[in-house]
Amino acid sequence: MSVKVCFRCKRELPATTEYFHKHHQQKSGLNPTCKECKGLKFTPIPKDGYKICKKCGKELPANDNYFGSSNLFKDGFNSNCRECYRTTKQEYTKKHNEYIKANSQRYYQEHKEETKTRVSKYYQKNKDKYFLYNKEYRIKNAARINKQRKEYRDNNKKAISERDRLYRERNRERLLQQKKEYAQRPENKLRILDIKRKYKQKRRTLELSLPNDLSAKQWSKCKKYFNNTCAYCGKKLKRATQDHFIPITKGGGYTANNIVPSCPSCNSSKHNADFYIWYPKQPFYLQERERKITKYLDLAGQIELF
Repeated sequence: MSVKVCFRCKRELPATTEYFHKHHQQKSGLNPTCKECKGLKFTPIPKDGYKICKKCGKELPANDNYFGSSNLFKDGFNSNCRECYRTTKQEYTKKHNEYIKANSQRYYQEHKEETKTRVSKYYQKNKDKYFLYNKEYRIKNAARINKQRKEYRDNNKKAISERDRLYRERNRERLLQQKKEYAQRPENKLRILDIKRKYKQKRRTLELSLPNDLSAKQWSKCKKYFNNTCAYCGKKLKRATQDHFIPITKGGGYTANNIVPSCPSCNSSKHNADFYIWYPKQPFYLQERERKITKYLDLAGQIELF
């Protein structure tokens, strides 16, 4: 290796850019004064296949795992390692948050269609890469993601419930079709039967522990009281179902003062919800019908009604 004598400190040093800056007017192509004499540190030369981060000084493999790509450098990699680049970017974003948001929104509004097209093309081209990255990210950060989701659900229960209800209403036919297709798959049939069996066993256990004395005569009188219509929506009933006004899971028995006629749709929609919370949210809600239901339940146990 050739050496060069520093003009100022007179030391013999290797004639490389590790010790001297470049200088095109000099015959050697290097500055006559070494870097230390200029108040700087010598730039270490990395091993083959490695690169030194300019910020943290670590010698790391020169590949995509440690350095981001950049066309500004001969080796095609950024001067800072990924960790330092991420830290610097986070600090800058935190310091100039409002400016970045305003600038991003302005740019998006001015180039909306162009941005959407570019993002869509990039996604289609790198779909597999996106999928693998998201999968690895979810596995690596599972605990944090689950914690964030739980906190969000706990803080936004009403909004989530309303959003889900609207989604089910708008996509009713598609969801029913998906449910039908799922049930028809051979691998899902045994699972569905097992779920139904467990549900029936649980329901039967609850029913046996609660009052159970509704007679056929009382049920007939009940349907007559509501003119063979659904107690909730008023729809004419071809096939009346018996709905527990107070759900079984909340202690409601199979008795005259807790059973009302309901269409399958309302029965399924109400499920085990509280009547006074569920009913006012329904599009078919009528205060007059609500009073009729509560009046019936108050009088249902009295002999004169039946």
